[in-house]
Amino acid sequence: MTFSITETMFGTLPTLTIQGHGARCVLAPRGVTVLSWSVDGVELIDGYADQLEFTEQTGMRSAMMIPFSNRIADGRYAFDGVEIDFHAGDDHHAGETVMHGLVRLADFTITGIACDDASATVRLTSDALARGGLAGYPFEVGLDIDLTVTASGLDFTVTGANLGHTAAPFAAGWHPYFTIGEAPIENLVVTIPAMTRIVSDTSLIPLVGRAAFETTSGEHDYRSSRVLGHATLDLAFSDLARDHNGMSHSTMTDPASGRTIDVWQERGLMHVFTADTVSRPRKSFAMEPVEVMTNAMNRPDQAETIKLDPGARRSFRFGATTTLETS
Repeated sequence: MTFSITETMFGTLPTLTIQGHGARCVLAPRGVTVLSWSVDGVELIDGYADQLEFTEQTGMRSAMMIPFSNRIADGRYAFDGVEIDFHAGDDHHAGETVMHGLVRLADFTITGIACDDASATVRLTSDALARGGLAGYPFEVGLDIDLTVTASGLDFTVTGANLGHTAAPFAAGWHPYFTIGEAPIENLVVTIPAMTRIVSDTSLIPLVGRAAFETTSGEHDYRSSRVLGHATLDLAFSDLARDHNGMSHSTMTDPASGRTIDVWQERGLMHVFTADTVSRPRKSFAMEPVEVMTNAMNRPDQAETIKLDPGARRSFRFGATTTLETS
């Protein structure tokens, strides 16, 4: 059965339904937001319940975090010696932390579609970051996101192209909430192959300098598979082990069904969140592949990593695959 892509709706919001070989993905071009992903009838993404949740960005579910991941402390940063404020001219929000990028509600244009027996691929393009006029982002970066859906997975490539005459800060990440049907997250067996965890303050901003990096140990060591139980997590891990293809793999497994979700990424960090502080608390487990750490725009140790020179392009590839262990 060949994969197909159909235009559908989520309330009044245009969507694409991509399906084939028992897999089904519902994607909103607005923000390139995965609203649903199921395989063999098992729901694997805890997306927005309705259009109102989407509009209000409740929990920022499946957010594409571009051009930064997670938080920017106080809504300010310095880049190439220039002080930049996301809240410039907005006294009401001055000093507030800015979260999860700038394109979550940007309308992307579908610029390519391909379907065959094995997969379907959609390319979505946005100039939201290329106009140079966004508060807090006076740069010109074109953005393409490629999504390939297969019988067992989602494969994303986010590409930024600096169209301007000066360097720009740029990085990407994804904020999905995963579920394995109705399996309680307390029963999940989790593996994160990380040598280091990121230590943050009470506002979830990493500590200054080397104090932000600590060898994983004790309750934060998921290098060997362990049951999630009642752990409360909202932190990132770095120095991820890689396979022979250079990919890192973080997994969650429901022992009752034998189904596993493997979140893979070509580099960067893995941020995990037990969804204790959002609507539908602890109904899903967020496993977020991110290119750089939280507040990277304010960290000298991340300056070269986020820098995108004029005329340069940089891509970040990540995704999720599901498998079912059969006896």
